[in-house]
Amino acid sequence: MTTDTRSSCSTASTWKENGATDRIFETSEGSSAPSWKENGITDRIVCFLEGLGSPSGCRHEDFRLQNGEEAFRGLHSDWVTNELLACARPTDAMIEDGLAHRFAERGIRLIVNLEEPGEHPWCGPGITASGFSYTPDNFIKAGVGYLHVPWKDMACPPFPTMLSIVQSISVFIGRRQKVAVHCHAGLGRTGLVIACYLVAANSLAAADAVAVVRAMRPGSLQTRKQEVYVAEFQRYVRGDATNGSQEQAPLLAGHYSPEGAWIYRIQDLASYACLLCSVCCNRRRRPIAC
Repeated sequence: MTTDTRSSCSTASTWKENGATDRIFETSEGSSAPSWKENGITDRIVCFLEGLGSPSGCRHEDFRLQNGEEAFRGLHSDWVTNELLACARPTDAMIEDGLAHRFAERGIRLIVNLEEPGEHPWCGPGITASGFSYTPDNFIKAGVGYLHVPWKDMACPPFPTMLSIVQSISVFIGRRQKVAVHCHAGLGRTGLVIACYLVAANSLAAADAVAVVRAMRPGSLQTRKQEVYVAEFQRYVRGDATNGSQEQAPLLAGHYSPEGAWIYRIQDLASYACLLCSVCCNRRRRPIAC
């Protein structure tokens, strides 16, 4: 599943089914905001606890509490690879400060949103009428495509859902364009997606992919279940899935560039080899070609 950099949405409100589990959040000018389940006292408590110790109201979104320098000023963000940005959810205030245009200037042509609508409404500055902390159309207007594939915080999606995300990311990276991925904190679901991308599109072993993501984005993949999922996804995409139905991933057609070349580029593999060496030496640095 891919999304055009201009036409995937325009302002707020309809869900379009695309396959069994994936959805593109489409919007239209003047339409009503999407509905979501009313958040209860438990959600208020969670947001309150996550706000402790942060002047911004959420320590997970606060770039000032980040280990290392943020990739984009004011956004809790890290480049995991030269093409993949992991970040906490952006806000409309950041976009008003030029974030969407800075994304475009740095070559980011797709933003992937893994949050559910209405999620963490009291964290940080809260959420907008779109159901998120920002209005997706503001990225579209800046030339950054928008893909929304939500699932529950701290959980894992079905393998076909993850595969479709990986394929979409691969199409953009195959065009030498960059991709930003976010959930709420940009750690659990975001780290999971990027690790699975490295497994499927760059042939890294699951353990190595997890190590790379954690080295570049400390705190990523927050549960043991997410770690195990990466290993299971590796078996799924490489043809030896062990789920009950013996389901196997289809050919990763999305991994082809427009010219038909695989994304398994020699320079990328050399870059990851260098990064893995640095991980073993407990040194965190951006992956570069040796």
